[in-house]
Amino acid sequence: MANSRYVAYLDDDNVWRSNHLSELLSVVHDKAWAFAQRMLVDQETGAELVVDRWDSLGPGEGRFAAQGGFVDPNCLLLDKVICARFLSRWSETGSSQAGVTADRHFFAAIRDLPHGCVAKPTVLYGIRSTSIFHHFMKHDVKF
Repeated sequence: MANSRYVAYLDDDNVWRSNHLSELLSVVHDKAWAFAQRMLVDQETGAELVVDRWDSLGPGEGRFAAQGGFVDPNCLLLDKVICARFLSRWSETGSSQAGVTADRHFFAAIRDLPHGCVAKPTVLYGIRSTSIFHHFMKHDVKF
């Protein structure tokens, strides 16, 4: 992180498409952060299921709209200079708000800053057969 102005996060149940970082860099210029959409993928077979239209949608959108929206950290690119004062939030639970995870606590800090969006899925998110997303897909849940 010390040698780059921009930082991105990737954990073990996500994969980036080869164009993920270049797409994010193309929309982050002069902004605090950028995000890309994500594709839900069957964790066992690797089959692409559907573009996430419930959770990782950006400020004021999706299942967490009433709490300001959400973007999964694996979909983010941050300008570490602009966002520096918020980076420690990833290690905080946000316990003042019941049920708020560190990821949503962090997103709450950056969501109103200028941002860019890659309007196509460049992140593949592996979901288990027990994931709530299967229920959402089966019943075409809308928020």
